[in-house]
Amino acid sequence: MLTEVESKNEWYVLSVSAQFMSVPEALYTIGFAPSAERLPFTFEDDAGKQFTLEVASVKRIVDVSSGALKMPVTMLPAAKVEPLSRQKPNEGFWYVYLPDSQTVYVNFKSYPKCSLLGGCQEFDDVMKLVDERGATRLVFDLRGNGGGDSPKVRRSLIPAIQKRAQINQKGRLFVITGRRTFSAALWNAIDFKKQTNAIIVGEPPGERPNSYSENDEMTLPNSRLVVSYSTKYYKFLDEDVPAFMPDKLIPPDWKTYKAGRDPVMDWILSNDK
Repeated sequence: MLTEVESKNEWYVLSVSAQFMSVPEALYTIGFAPSAERLPFTFEDDAGKQFTLEVASVKRIVDVSSGALKMPVTMLPAAKVEPLSRQKPNEGFWYVYLPDSQTVYVNFKSYPKCSLLGGCQEFDDVMKLVDERGATRLVFDLRGNGGGDSPKVRRSLIPAIQKRAQINQKGRLFVITGRRTFSAALWNAIDFKKQTNAIIVGEPPGERPNSYSENDEMTLPNSRLVVSYSTKYYKFLDEDVPAFMPDKLIPPDWKTYKAGRDPVMDWILSNDK
């Protein structure tokens, strides 16, 4: 059976490598660092000058109630003012109308709650805002969406878009994907591509479009280690390719990130139908 790691791609590696750079045990285990206590890092400044600093590791604290790790450090933002896409990081689903460009922007990191009959109030509210404002662009940002319940989009959101010819057009409907787009979010991005006139923008999702999913677990009898494995194979594209490529590839870069700009949204808002 294909393992979960094997179902990923190079954009998955780009996503998780930065996370592992802050885990001293991982860096020590793979031989990248001589010790898990103090690690030398080589940095390069904006002028291209390199310098090395030895950084001491910090003790992580486990939250007893949730089991989550807490870091006793504060992460400083690179930009003085964050772009729209990096605002409200703790909100899973939010949207805003941008009057200057007549655009409804939806930050879609997690799936909203829906009724047992399939109705999703948040999706309905988005479409209501599009109608009331006469929006000429609708953007769904899936860059931070790690998955969830894909049928919610298929049952509720896509049919609502299909009924609105004024927004279901090339140059008016956009879906943003990225290296942290996984699982159900990847499948929904493909749904948008196949069932609407959306333009897919950004980076490829960090998962192969044809791969195993539906996680399950078992405990090994002797070591008591918990093993996670996939149980079903899904095929969403006819061709077995490593990644679902966007229509417009726009990778992130340090210069625009530090400046607090989002090149993907810049391109979308400059795109005239």
